[in-house]
Amino acid sequence: MQIEGQGTVAMSAMTQIVSLLQAQPELERGHGGMGSLSVSIGSVDVLALLILVLQIALVIWVARDAKARGMNGPVIWMLIVFLMPVIGLLAYVFARPQGQT
Repeated sequence: MQIEGQGTVAMSAMTQIVSLLQAQPELERGHGGMGSLSVSIGSVDVLALLILVLQIALVIWVARDAKARGMNGPVIWMLIVFLMPVIGLLAYVFARPQGQT
């Protein structure tokens, strides 16, 4: 009887281990690749997306402002502002001709 009791516990433990091992690939699919983006978007992903949207909006504003002020090379200013947002924007604001648009 003692052997049967231990065998039942061992069999139960083996069943649980097998079920955990079978569930493991499902867990891995949720944490990697493009599938994880559709399942859940973390706060870091949302922040990165907001920064990218803000950066693109800033580049569009620089392009429109440079064109409205008749500046030469608005594409160069767009690249500078896109690659170095803070420094590029400050340089653009100080380099652009003064006046109302």
